[in-house]
Amino acid sequence: MSNPHEGLGAQVSYAIREVAERANVPESFVRQLIAAGALPAEAAGLGPREVRRARLLHSWTAAGLSLQTILTLVDRGALSLMFLDAPVMATPERLDRSYQQLAAESGIPALVRAGAPPVPRVRPTAARRPGR
Repeated sequence: MSNPHEGLGAQVSYAIREVAERANVPESFVRQLIAAGALPAEAAGLGPREVRRARLLHSWTAAGLSLQTILTLVDRGALSLMFLDAPVMATPERLDRSYQQLAAESGIPALVRAGAPPVPRVRPTAARRPGR
């Protein structure tokens, strides 16, 4: 299942640990994929393409499909993972800092806070209050 890496920008190479972190799957699962031939060996190079595959394969195994069944279907041509190589599936690399750090460095206030409602800029006056 291995082809050259696809992503946005320069070609990158990840360690097994990084693939697991980026795919949000256990490192042991990535090792299992490599052992089964679903991903290339670490020495052959792992990148964004392998992250996408690890994420999807983990979802399918969590849904009850065995890895062996998935790989058998792929080998038979009954199931394809090629859609993962479409440009629309490529995602930008993670930033090396948080948005808050980036905002502080650039002098732009960080206006987005996870889970916080937007702060109104204008307080309603008696004349503007709803229901009046």
